[in-house]
Amino acid sequence: MTDPSLPVEKFEAIYKDYEGLSDFRELRKTHLEERGRYLGLLERALDDAPGGGHAIELGCGTGIDSCILAKRYPHLNFWGIDIAAGSLSVVRRAASQLEQRLRLVRGDVFQLPFRSGTFSLVFHQGLVEHFPDPAGMMAEQFRLLRPGGWAVISVPQTFTGYTVMKARRIRAGTWPWGWETHYTEKGLEALGRQAGLIPAAYAGEGYWRSWGEPAWVVRDLWRKLDRRNPLRRHLPFPQLLRLWEAAFTGLEAAFGHLLCRNVIVVFQKPS
Repeated sequence: MTDPSLPVEKFEAIYKDYEGLSDFRELRKTHLEERGRYLGLLERALDDAPGGGHAIELGCGTGIDSCILAKRYPHLNFWGIDIAAGSLSVVRRAASQLEQRLRLVRGDVFQLPFRSGTFSLVFHQGLVEHFPDPAGMMAEQFRLLRPGGWAVISVPQTFTGYTVMKARRIRAGTWPWGWETHYTEKGLEALGRQAGLIPAAYAGEGYWRSWGEPAWVVRDLWRKLDRRNPLRRHLPFPQLLRLWEAAFTGLEAAFGHLLCRNVIVVFQKPS
């Protein structure tokens, strides 16, 4: 069962902040801009998924990622499950405004109320790190997947300034989500293998946009210089900016699992 120390009341309080949010289209825009690799991996998994029309987001939060996928794959059934009632209330409003149909369940990710082999895709972002021992939750994902099905998992990456900042706030008792941990790609791969899942791909994505995040400072350096350059619109500066952006895009594609705030691993259930 879910760790009894899981601060569900904190989650409920945080989701109350969304009660005043009237335009979920802006939140969808943010997800499209900041989770492009994650969403791309989810699409590849859905394109390669075995026959079966069900996908589920665990710890669905606001449900925006599920809404994006539901629009792109209207022939599939998308489910969301969360332990916080406030989350499901937010998802209902988001899905209604974005004109998508999601099937929602309140429940425990350690005891999922579905038959084995129901889903072709299981996915979640920002979930595993809340549990000191997530083995039972990972085993449930293995059970839910059809043979050949996919699990796409995104968690905080270990070697970032964001992780250092978060650990400091957790020790001080000021982190709003309670206790959390972090993973390397190898650590997350090992967690999936323990459950019987086979790692198939990994990536990194996102930055903590702060001076406390060295990778982001370097990533944004040319932009900062460009904003202060009175000749920024004259050659060769626009071309140099494009070259800088292209170089970092390539670095992120190759080494994002070591640079970015989140590490994503794609697993497959053996067929």
